Amino acid sequence: MRLFYFMSKKFSHKIKLLYQKPKNIIGLIVLILVVILLSSGQFFWKQNNQPMDITGSTPAPTCQNNRCLKQKNIQPKTPLVKNNISKKSKIVTTSTAQLIASRPTSSIIHLPILMYHYVESITSSSDQRRISLTTDMSNFELQLKALNQAGYTSYFVADVPQLLVNNNKNAVILTFDDGYEDFYTDVVPLLEKYRVKGTVYVIYHALDTKNYLTSQQLIELSKNPWVEIGSHTIDHPNLAAIQPRSAEYQIGESKALLEKLINHPVNTFAYPFGAHNASSSDIVKQFGYTAAVSTLGGSLQNQSNPWMLHRLRPGNATNRSFLGLL
Repeated sequence: MRLFYFMSKKFSHKIKLLYQKPKNIIGLIVLILVVILLSSGQFFWKQNNQPMDITGSTPAPTCQNNRCLKQKNIQPKTPLVKNNISKKSKIVTTSTAQLIASRPTSSIIHLPILMYHYVESITSSSDQRRISLTTDMSNFELQLKALNQAGYTSYFVADVPQLLVNNNKNAVILTFDDGYEDFYTDVVPLLEKYRVKGTVYVIYHALDTKNYLTSQQLIELSKNPWVEIGSHTIDHPNLAAIQPRSAEYQIGESKALLEKLINHPVNTFAYPFGAHNASSSDIVKQFGYTAAVSTLGGSLQNQSNPWMLHRLRPGNATNRSFLGLL
C-alpha cells in the first residue's frame, strides 16, 4: 500500500503538468496505464500470498485459534483422511454381505436314490424285459453290505424334504417300483438283516394279482420300521398322456385308498414310466405328497423341487463299481 501511495503522489504532479500541456496527451495515457498496472499487481500479490485450504480450491482466512470461525460461524471442513474412507468401505462391505446372505444357497445337492424293480434269482432267460429290470438277490445283498461298509445311512423318500435342507453327505435311499411280491419274500428279509430302509411304490389295482403283493402283505409291511409305502397310481398310466381329471383320479384316489387300507399316511409318489408334465407335477403337490421320484438319471437333486427327484439304476453292479455309481 505504501508503494501504491508513493507512486500515485509522485505522478499526480506530472498529471497536472500534462493538463497544462495538451500536446502531451499521449504521455497522460501512458501514466494512467502505469497506475492501473501497479494497482493490479498489488491486488494479485495479496491474493496469491493467502494460505489455501487442504482442498486447494478456495483461500482460507488467516486466523488464530479458530477465532474467525466462531465470529463468522464457519464450520471447519473435514479433512479427507483414511479414517473416513475406511468408514465408507465398511458400509459397502456390510451392504455386500447382506446381499450375499439374502441370496439362496446352492440349490443342487448330492443325494443318491436307487431304483429297483424285481429283486430275485433269475432262473429263466425267456423274459428279457423282466431280466432287464431285475437285480439278482446275491448281488443285491452285496450292495447292502457295500453300503454299510462305506458308512452310508439309509432313509425313506419321506425323509427327502428334510435331507434337502440338512444335506447329509452319507445319505442313501432305496426305492422299489410296482409292488412285486418279491419285495415281501426276498427284499425285506435282507433289509432287516442289514438294517437298511426301503420305500416300495404300490400300484393299487395290482394288489392281490399274480406276482404282486397281497393286501394282507401290504398291511403287514406298513408296520415294519424298515419299510415305507408310497403310491404308484391306481393303474400305472402314462400321466403325461391323459387328461388332468384322470390324472387327479390316479394320483389322488390311489393315495386315499392306500391310506385307508394300511391306516397310515402315504406321503410320497412315483411317476409311472417316469412320465410327467407340469400338470401332473402340480396335481401331486395339490394332493399333499411331500416328495415324488422320477426315472430321470443321476444323484443330483434340486433342493427347491422334491417332487422331481432323480434316481440311479444300480442293476447288478457290486463292490467298487456299485459304490462308484453313488
